[in-house]
Amino acid sequence: MILKLVEETSDITLMELQARLAEHGHLFAIGTLWRFFDRHAIT
Repeated sequence: MILKLVEETSDITLMELQARLAEHGHLFAIGTLWRFFDRHAIT
């Protein structure tokens, strides 16, 4: 779902991504999202 949201809106911020995920019941801290992108080498 994270990758799908990024694909739909390539310039989405971590805060915007966090809010969109929360709309679907997925709650993540900003640091968790940052680590996800860092671990997958996505900038």
